[in-house]
This record gives sequence, structure tokens and C-alpha cells, in this order.
Amino acid sequence: MIVDSYTSLNSALRGIFFPILLFAAFSAYSATYEDIQRFNSSLKPGNKIECKVSWESNSDAGRVTVERTTRSKLVSRSENSRVFATDEIFSQPGDKTPNLIIQYRVTATTDETGETRRIDASTINVIALSSPELADIVANQFKRTLTAYQANSMITFTNFPDFSIQGAPDWPVTYCVVLNSGDGKVKHTIP
Repeated sequence: MIVDSYTSLNSALRGIFFPILLFAAFSAYSATYEDIQRFNSSLKPGNKIECKVSWESNSDAGRVTVERTTRSKLVSRSENSRVFATDEIFSQPGDKTPNLIIQYRVTATTDETGETRRIDASTINVIALSSPELADIVANQFKRTLTAYQANSMITFTNFPDFSIQGAPDWPVTYCVVLNSGDGKVKHTIP
């Protein structure tokens, strides 16, 4: 059963390389540049942001639900730039251990319309507990897509500083919370 679950997720994840990079249509409730500046200035080194999203995907074994949890810790920041140590964790509902973990450092630089993210290729580490082949595939995909852009129009502050990301109209919403730097407890609940 674990092998079947892994095979399904393995097949579903083969095409994933940086799913948050989808571009979005303008939303009436999207964040302004001032909102983004306020958010960025509220972050201090050590703060953690946790984002969660799940979606249905076709695989060799049929439809599977993929859950992604992204945990980013702010390492350093300047006026319009932040460096994060990030873990992306992929699993299926009910799994006790993740099927795939992607770790990297990313520099996020903000301008008036959005954020450019640049992954440091030398920091990419992919762990696929049951498949070194999948780890190699994902690592190679990440290395081909080191830079991405996210428009401010994709962001909605739900309960500042918490926010959601709507990548595209048919893509599920990603919900993000800012964690306290000291105790790691969530300030607000992800819906």
C-alpha cells in the first residue's frame, strides 16, 4: 500500500518544479505595493512563514491528492530584498512521512508590481525517501527554473500579516501564516 501511494505521488510530482510561479489575473482584492512594503518591513530575521495548498492530480494510478507545505525562515533582509531558507514538503493526506522534500535558499526582491525570486542553485537539496530517481528529476527541474516572478495581484492579506496566494483562476488558493520567531506557534489558523 505504501508503494502504491508513493508510485501515485511520484507520478503526480514529476511535472512539478515551482508551482507557485503561476501568473494570475488581476483581483479586486489584491495587495498594493504599499501593503507589500508594510508586510516586508514587519518581517524580522528568524520569522517563519508557512504556506499550505492541496490539489488533485492525475497519476499512473488515477487521481491523487497532493499536499504541499512550504516553510520559509527569513535569514536576512534589506530594504527591498529578503533571503529565505525554504523547505517544500509534498505528501498525500494521512501520510505520516513526506514523499518529497525540496530545500533551498531563495532571494526575494520586491518592486512596485511584484516579487522576483532567485533560487541559489548551490543550495538545492531534494529528498525523495523512496526514489533517488525522483530526487534527481526534481533537482534538475529546479536548476532549470531558478528565477520566478510573482505579481502583487496574486496576494491577498486575509488577516495581516497572514495572506493567500491565488496563482490562476483554476489553481487552488495557497494559505500562508507568519509564525512567531521565538516559540514557533502559529498566530492565526490556516483555513
